[in-house]
Amino acid sequence: SSTAHGDAIWAASVSAALHVRAALAEGRWPDAGGGRGLADVRFLELGAGIGIPSLFLAHALGDAASHARPARPGAGEKQIFVSDIRAYHNLKQLLRSVSRHPHRALIKVVPHTWGEACSGREGESDDEPAGQGPASPRGSGFIAAECGGRRFDVVLASDCIYNPAYHDALLQSIARALARPSGRAVVTFSLHANTAPANVYAFFDAERL
Repeated sequence: SSTAHGDAIWAASVSAALHVRAALAEGRWPDAGGGRGLADVRFLELGAGIGIPSLFLAHALGDAASHARPARPGAGEKQIFVSDIRAYHNLKQLLRSVSRHPHRALIKVVPHTWGEACSGREGESDDEPAGQGPASPRGSGFIAAECGGRRFDVVLASDCIYNPAYHDALLQSIARALARPSGRAVVTFSLHANTAPANVYAFFDAERL
């Protein structure tokens, strides 16, 4: 039976996908700095559930790349990383969806529990800027183990803040996963009547950010 957590399409996920479409169309994500173009921008979705924003994004980026000539150096690298908690049954569903996606070469499904270590290359802490080059094979943490040792230009989180008990852990993952100083987070949400609206809005409290 459905629990409506990770196995349903929520309005916040659709909103995130529409935001992604508008940002791409309006050129708000034109490059990742240092001469890197849109084809090099790295995306991470946290708490993806069924991954609607990421799957939509893969269509947009894949279609754009198919019309680009010549192929960029490094083409074929993973660009969109879709995550949900470790040992969560929906990782299997995400893998199945990605396996059927026409641009699956751009996507990687990765396990990540909010708040866990995210450091990249060897000797790098979660509080230090992540390197842009290859990860050390001895690096520790989610980014080194699953994401090639590089942080992300855009982090997406859709309908992930309805439970205030997990706000701090989610904020830790966003802060640790974002590339610095230009990374940006896109957080969309709905109110589910499980707590007072003020408790949900508290996620965006400037003092906590």
